[in-house]
Amino acid sequence: MTAEILQEVELPHPVERVWKALTDPRELAQWFGASDIRLEKGARFRILSPPNPHWDGIRRCEVLEVEAPRRLVYSWQMTGHETHRVEWTLRPTASGTALRVRHSGFAPDWALRAMVTRGYEALLAENLPAWLRTGRAQLPPYTPTPEQTGA
Repeated sequence: MTAEILQEVELPHPVERVWKALTDPRELAQWFGASDIRLEKGARFRILSPPNPHWDGIRRCEVLEVEAPRRLVYSWQMTGHETHRVEWTLRPTASGTALRVRHSGFAPDWALRAMVTRGYEALLAENLPAWLRTGRAQLPPYTPTPEQTGA
């Protein structure tokens, strides 16, 4: 049995603007993490963050479904952990966009689930809204390590 994270936020921006923030590598790097995302089914990409003693900072992903600008689904795998599924859904509302993320594949009582939940809370309540509102980076500049880039 697996568990999931489900979070939704209302953003006062049109769907197309929120979609760009989710899928443009330059924008994604400003509020989520450095990425080489490509919106093609089967495309493999990474989302990179600073490593720490317990994690190499790499989320290895593969695009499973793309329905621009409404839905993006990809696999998500971190070294030493099971593969997860991440689904972003955008729905227009009278005041902007309802953005929902469903991240599934966690063992029900696993610590990673709690860590990722806190991460999404910060991303959706702080980083993404502030990026969309100000256009200023919400993450410090980060240059991926040679180990992350394979260089």
